[in-house]
Amino acid sequence: MFSVAAFQALQLVTNRLPGALSPKLKRFVWPACSSEWLIGEDLHSVFLSSCVSLFLTKSVECFEIRSYSDNDTPVGIMSLNHALENLDPSILKALSLDDDEMHPVVRSSIETVRWRQLEQVEIHGNAGVLPMLGCLPSLSRLRLSLPDDSYELEEQTLPASYASRPNSSFSAIPHSSFPCLTNFHLSTSGKPAGVLDALRCFPQGNAIKELQLTGYESSFPTAGALFDTLRSHMNPSNLQSLTWTEKPSYGMVRWQRDPSPSEFDANPAIDISPLFPFKHLKSLEISIDKNICLTRAEASQIPTCWPEIRDLKLWCHSWRDVAVIDHTDILSILRGCPGLKSLALRFDASTITGDELGPTTSAFRLHSLLLDGDIPISSPSRVLQFLQTVFSTQHLILSFVEGGLQNRETLLFQQRWKLVEERWIDACEDRV
Repeated sequence: MFSVAAFQALQLVTNRLPGALSPKLKRFVWPACSSEWLIGEDLHSVFLSSCVSLFLTKSVECFEIRSYSDNDTPVGIMSLNHALENLDPSILKALSLDDDEMHPVVRSSIETVRWRQLEQVEIHGNAGVLPMLGCLPSLSRLRLSLPDDSYELEEQTLPASYASRPNSSFSAIPHSSFPCLTNFHLSTSGKPAGVLDALRCFPQGNAIKELQLTGYESSFPTAGALFDTLRSHMNPSNLQSLTWTEKPSYGMVRWQRDPSPSEFDANPAIDISPLFPFKHLKSLEISIDKNICLTRAEASQIPTCWPEIRDLKLWCHSWRDVAVIDHTDILSILRGCPGLKSLALRFDASTITGDELGPTTSAFRLHSLLLDGDIPISSPSRVLQFLQTVFSTQHLILSFVEGGLQNRETLLFQQRWKLVEERWIDACEDRV
C-alpha cells in the first residue's frame, strides 16, 4: 500500500481530479482510517481519508462504510462529508453502512441530499431512521439492523413532526413514505419493542412484497403482537413473502427435555389466523422457538387463504410443538395449493394405513419435504409407500431433522424415520 505522502503527491500530479486513478469505478468501500487502528504503522495515516478523492469518482453506484470509529479526526469527518456531498445523486444506487450506528455525517447527507436514484440501503440504527429513509423516492430494498438499545426511540433522531408522539405510536406516518420499497429485511439483537416500532413506521398502503425478520429469540415480541402489527402495517394486496427466523439468544444453547403437563398448558399454540388476510402470500417461512403447531382448522383454511403459496414452513425448535394434523391434512393442502413446491409441517404419520391412497394422489410434484424425527410414525413401510405414491422420487428431496426429545418413544420414532429416509434415497437412486 502506498504511503499517505505518495497519495498526496498523486493528488498534486493529477491536479486533485476526483477519481483520477479509477475513473470508471462503480463500487467504493470507505477505508477504516481511525488513528487507533493505524497507530504504530504511520503517524500520518490518520490523513488517509483525505486522499480518497483519487478513487471516488462520480461514476460510483455503490458506496460502503464498513467501520467508522467515533474517534476519527476532524480531517476524516470532513473528508467523509465531502465525499458524500460529491457523489452523483443521479447515479448512486446503493448505500451500505455496516457499523454499530449511523454516523452523524451520513445522517446529515441523507437528510440534505436528494438521492433520487438510491435503490438499496443497508444500515444500523433504530426505528428513528425510518421516517428519514421513507423520503427516498426510488428506495426498493432496505436492510435495517437494530442494535441492543433499539427499543428506546430517542426524540432527537426523529423529525420534529414525530418527536412529540409516544414511542409506540406511529399512526400519522405519511402515506407517501417508502413509495417503491418492495423488500425489507429487519434483523435485531435488541428488545422486542424495537421490532414493533420499526414495523409501525410503514403505512399500510406500502409496496412491500418481501418481509424478512431475523434475530435472537429474546429480541422478538409475542407472536400475537407481531402478527397484529403486521396486519396493521403491511399491505395484504402486496405482501408475497414473509420470513421470521429466530436463533438462540447470546450464550444460550437449545436443549430438549420431556415437558410436564403444566408446561404444555402454559404454552398454547400460536394462532396464525391473523396472517390469513394476506391472500397473495407465495412464501411463508416461520422457524422459531415458540409453539407453532398447526391445527386442523387452520390447515383446512390454507388452500382458501393462500392459494398461490409455493413455500410453506411452520417449524418450531422446541418440544412444545406437538403434531396435531395428520397425513390427510397434508393431502388437503397439496390438493388445494397446486403450486406448492416446498413443505415443512409437523404431522402425525402414525395413522397412515395405505388404504387412503387413490388414483388422484400421484399428481403432486413437491420439490422439498422436511420431516421431524420426533413426530409419531408406526410403520416405515406404509409411510414409504404413501410417500412414493403421493410424490415423485424423481423430483422430491426428502430432508430429515433429528428430534431433540430423548425418551424411549421418540427414539423409536427417530429410528423409524431414519429408515424411511434411507429407503427413500435408495428408491431415488434406483430411478436414476
